[in-house]
Amino acid sequence: MEESRASSKPWRRVVGLDEAGTWESPALVLIHAVGLSRRMWRPQLELLQNEFHVLAPDLPGHGAHSSAAFHLDEAVEEIRALLSRTVEYKACLVGESIGGYVALMAAALEPEKVSGLVLSSSSHNLPPRMAIRARLMVGPLRRTFLALGGEAYLARKIMKRARRQYDKNIAHWVRAGGLRPRAIADSLSELVDVDFHARLEAVNCPVLAMNGAKDRFLRRPAADFLSHAKQGRREMVGDAGHMISLDQPELFSQLVADFARSLDW
Repeated sequence: MEESRASSKPWRRVVGLDEAGTWESPALVLIHAVGLSRRMWRPQLELLQNEFHVLAPDLPGHGAHSSAAFHLDEAVEEIRALLSRTVEYKACLVGESIGGYVALMAAALEPEKVSGLVLSSSSHNLPPRMAIRARLMVGPLRRTFLALGGEAYLARKIMKRARRQYDKNIAHWVRAGGLRPRAIADSLSELVDVDFHARLEAVNCPVLAMNGAKDRFLRRPAADFLSHAKQGRREMVGDAGHMISLDQPELFSQLVADFARSLDW
């Protein structure tokens, strides 16, 4: 496996990009969940590299780019730039949680560069009640919370849960790129204003929507969400919650690989 190697310039190191496989293979761009980093995809890079050119970038405000703030539109532009800079032909975008919404928005804007779209736990227009919570989280309460060390507290809670829920290798990669809980609140405040049904209707490529059987928030609205896709199918993943790639890394990778093989590259 090679880290930070761009296919169009084989020996140029790219900060905040993990890469595996060869550039001649079909490209998969893995977009991490907000609050984590590209490192969460390490199991998928290892499992998919023999067949695909796998790229896992850090979004703004995360990992190697943690000094920046997270903004949804800037994250989308980063993915579009990555497609232009490092993907020779087309790519399949794979996003988890809020990373899936970033992938969806990028796919709608880059129909000539995207062959397929995988939305993992990203199948719901955020309900209006979340707008109130999200805006509270980015107002004065947020500033006070951060000033009192709230982000470090949340990061410790996330890691405690990760160590309890996942095996030690996955928990290691969750922690390796750093945790940015503040970005979750920042992203939610922007997501509530986006009509993702309309964005999905603008996507022409095939779409695979994955939902964890234990994800009570997203599993029910997923069928209605996917009805807005021109070419969509759904996979319900047993014994998985919101973070399917971490709960079931081998099965997740197999589903992505099977879907990617079916695409018109």
